[in-house]
Amino acid sequence: MRVVDTNVIEACTWCLKDVERKQTEFLAKVEAIQAENACIKLRDITNLNCIADKHRGEIRKIEAELSDLDTEVHELFDEREDFQGWNIIDLFGQHPAEFRVTDLAYTIAEVRESGYGFEIEYIEGGQGHRHWIVRTKRHAWNNRLYRVEFYTERRTRNQEQIGHLKQDLFKQNDALQVLVNAMGTLEASGPKEDSPEIKMERMQIQTEQNKLFKVIALAGRIALHPKLFKAIAEAGVYESGPEEVTARVTEFYSELTVSLNNIHSPQIQPNIAPARSREEDNTYNVLLIGPPQAGKSALAAIIGQFLSPGSEIDFSHIGDGSFPCTREVRVVDHVSHFPEFELIYTNPQPSMPNEAHYYPNQEAPGLKVTISSIMGERYHRQYKQDLSRYDYLEVRQVPPSSQEKLRFRIFDTPGLEDTSSEDANNITKILQAVTKTDKFHLVLVTIPFGSYLSPGLQNSLIDIRNTFSDMRGIVAFVHTKVDPLNTHPEEKEFSLSLEKRQIRLDEIMGREIPHFVINSYLREDRPMCIFLRQDKVREILSLARSNTPVPVNRMPLAKTSRMRMMDEYAIQICSRHREEIEQRRSELQDRINAIQAESDGKKGEKIAFLEYLISNKQRHVLKVEAELSSLETDDLELIAEKTISETWLFSRVPVEVKVTDLEHTIDEIQEENTGFGIESVDGGQGHNHWTAKIKRLAWSNGSFHVKFHTKRRNKNQKKIGELKSDLGAKKEALQAFTDRMAAVKASGPKEEDPEITEERMKIQKELNKTLKAITRAKQSALYPSLFKAVAEAGVYEDDPEESAMRVAKIYTDYVPAEGEESV
Repeated sequence: MRVVDTNVIEACTWCLKDVERKQTEFLAKVEAIQAENACIKLRDITNLNCIADKHRGEIRKIEAELSDLDTEVHELFDEREDFQGWNIIDLFGQHPAEFRVTDLAYTIAEVRESGYGFEIEYIEGGQGHRHWIVRTKRHAWNNRLYRVEFYTERRTRNQEQIGHLKQDLFKQNDALQVLVNAMGTLEASGPKEDSPEIKMERMQIQTEQNKLFKVIALAGRIALHPKLFKAIAEAGVYESGPEEVTARVTEFYSELTVSLNNIHSPQIQPNIAPARSREEDNTYNVLLIGPPQAGKSALAAIIGQFLSPGSEIDFSHIGDGSFPCTREVRVVDHVSHFPEFELIYTNPQPSMPNEAHYYPNQEAPGLKVTISSIMGERYHRQYKQDLSRYDYLEVRQVPPSSQEKLRFRIFDTPGLEDTSSEDANNITKILQAVTKTDKFHLVLVTIPFGSYLSPGLQNSLIDIRNTFSDMRGIVAFVHTKVDPLNTHPEEKEFSLSLEKRQIRLDEIMGREIPHFVINSYLREDRPMCIFLRQDKVREILSLARSNTPVPVNRMPLAKTSRMRMMDEYAIQICSRHREEIEQRRSELQDRINAIQAESDGKKGEKIAFLEYLISNKQRHVLKVEAELSSLETDDLELIAEKTISETWLFSRVPVEVKVTDLEHTIDEIQEENTGFGIESVDGGQGHNHWTAKIKRLAWSNGSFHVKFHTKRRNKNQKKIGELKSDLGAKKEALQAFTDRMAAVKASGPKEEDPEITEERMKIQKELNKTLKAITRAKQSALYPSLFKAVAEAGVYEDDPEESAMRVAKIYTDYVPAEGEESV
């Protein structure tokens, strides 16, 4: 079998080269697509910029035209002239003449008058109005010429054109803003997202590569799991010729890579929390994670030696530093009194520091060496000497002060950032183990001191930070493979390098993290080195005892990058399924509508006819209300006027001006009086008559003009009453139609067929499950029970398309526990 497996490894290595060639060609194709997309993006930005320049030109043109028109400059828009010659008839007096200009095209801003032979007696209108009324009196024995020019502001005269220009300017600015936003979005946008076909091809190449790595790993093992060995033996793959055997074994291993996790992992168990015992209260769970060959397994062995002094190290679980050893999560239990150790200096003639003190109860006299004496500044030189000495130094275990035993469960995990691109699978394995434990007390991230913090390692640490976000408070870094000579405080170069490394790691984790350095050389036998390491392990495990444990069963777990990629395909599958369900629901609704229309008979026609009547009646009501609104106002309207004129004579006789039996009550009177004196007035406001006795003033011509106004609501009182009566009748009819419509609509349809009801509920239930699956696929994190179900199903070990279908099925069929909701 080993000979055949060697051939299998060689064959798979050649296949790997072929896959790498495909990967190189694929990357070249992706780069070409990205370059083409970049050219398209640049062309689109250039085209948008050209269109934007055209809009800017139009905007400048409109703004220039607006600045010329929208000013207060006065422009002549109308002029009038009136001429009156001298007449012998006017020997004894000159009659006033009224000059009227009404309904001008624009509001008057300025009036310029000119002429000769007259004097102005009265002016009405002018600035701010659209009319001009002036009464002039010709000078005796003179001709009269009156000329007037009307000016308005340029913005008033061109108001309509200015409005159109402002509207055009708004449209141009709006279009320009849209273009600028589009250009900004294009410039800020990153590379175009890969198409589903590209993603699928990338996943297929990655899957093929992973399978080959797994086949090589299986073939390279010196021993196999009994079930796997039995399956190979029963298949009879070694009974053919060498070449055929190699091909059959390769194919067999390849098929087994999918189910390998199922061989080593138990089935999904129900998430039922048992009652806690005293033993569980004294149990501390410690998780070891880190890159390959970082000393995780060595640290687990060192912790085991501390908790179980005198125990032998099982080197079969520890790598040699050249190839990852831990492929699955390994849990080691230790039950201990939490030992404490001391370093004893047994030289009869001690030369140790003064801080040591004598212990008389020991088998032989000796001095207990303290950490402060070892690490003291003035003992640096002595420290270097004592590190390598074997004589007169002895590590002893201090008798336990309590009989209470503690249980430590150490979780040794596969390495992250290994060259076979197994990061996602290894994180999934870690999460599988984590979700089987109710809580954790400490997470130790091992980093070999002096190793390069590669981008891959940093990304893995970021994944750890995101995935175990709730565990940030119990994370600590352990820097392994540290020479004890460098750990003394006086080793400034080492201390500075360690400090820089700690700062960078804290930045990656987003908070300050405890850091420990440890000598991870397992065959260490120097007493002082062993003592220092035991003391450091006790310090680390004391942190686990003092930390507040983080419960796992309700801790949201972030998805791995591979899970997120596969969930994109799962969303597409669920979305297609959703469209199919929606189509079925639409077809069912069409059937229901047809049955309902048939059972209702003429109901639709009745509703349509009533809608027509209601719409027609509403138009009539609105029309009457609009007419009422225009009549029921306090605007004044002219109802009568009187004019009296007299020329100068030697006699002056009083004249009575009378208006009687007006149809409406007088609300306002406007008088224009020149040369008359009013002696008495009767009636007026509040009456429907008015009488005034006037008398021309001596030596004057006289002109008396009076206008009588009433409010519009008073003038149209009768019509308003008729309209209100008509409006009431129309509203009553409208309400009757509306009530009839409500009654027709409220009449329920025929009771639905139970089979149709059952089918509709079934479709809705299926749709709800699909929508929930889409929601779960879109989420960045899941609760442990769902995460565990997904991880243990091994759905990410297959081809991308098959994996996506299995993920979609799990998301759809998953039933959460009571009170559990996906994050």
